[in-house]
Amino acid sequence: DDGDDGDDRVDGVDSGSSDSGGGSHHDWQSLKIATYDNICQTLTQFGYQTEADKYWQEGMAEFGDELRIRYAVYCYQQQRFAEAMEIFEAYIDAHESVSRLTLTAQVFKARVLMEMGEYGSAMEIYKRIVPMMGYMDPMVMGDMLFMLLQTNKTTEARDLMKQIMTVLRQQTRCEDVTELEEWSYLAMMNVLLMGTLDKIETANYQCLDMVNKYPDSFEVNFFAGMYYHYYAKNFDRAERYYRNAIGIADEWAKTHYHYALLYKEYNDMAQCLKHVK
Repeated sequence: DDGDDGDDRVDGVDSGSSDSGGGSHHDWQSLKIATYDNICQTLTQFGYQTEADKYWQEGMAEFGDELRIRYAVYCYQQQRFAEAMEIFEAYIDAHESVSRLTLTAQVFKARVLMEMGEYGSAMEIYKRIVPMMGYMDPMVMGDMLFMLLQTNKTTEARDLMKQIMTVLRQQTRCEDVTELEEWSYLAMMNVLLMGTLDKIETANYQCLDMVNKYPDSFEVNFFAGMYYHYYAKNFDRAERYYRNAIGIADEWAKTHYHYALLYKEYNDMAQCLKHVK
């Protein structure tokens, strides 16, 4: 959820490139698309929403679907889920062939469904498209593990984690995935899995290791909050990491939701209502 890294990838999923031609014209077009994206993200970050929306509209008029899918991902990041879903579904319906753009649209359609709690529908999309992706995407794998854990499919989650770890070690030659920041989401899913299996000592060690390695990661802090809230039952640490996550990315409602539930469980209704609002 930290946004794209300035190339043709959007949140870890390749957003694709133009189907027409290549060479210097395509390189220049890709650069302009990335520039539009970065300008709009920066304007939003500093509170210039109207100006950001204007640039998005100008960019989509010039580049069409190439920027429209990026805009839909941006809508997802802003939790404008209905708007994002409309764009993703329209693109998917209009393009039957598999491309990087269609895969990006499918992935983020699944993410919208996941954020709305429609885990069954999201998992069906992931199961259908993962074989088409050609690579192991850390966000997709993390999402699948999270939804399995949320639906109490612990055995399936454990089996999937073993499969992912085997493939990952073969691909990266790295025994410890916590050393790879791009896989921090997966590592936090392992923390929740260990918590589910009541391996609290192991989970505590890995969780503290992750928050020490990646103190500025929204995902690491958010899931650390969830772990200490729902598994380790440590109010002080859950509060600390929820607060850290909010400090990194205040806009995500899910953090405030779980933070509110934490206060409710400890009968602090004033703080609970503060985060509900």
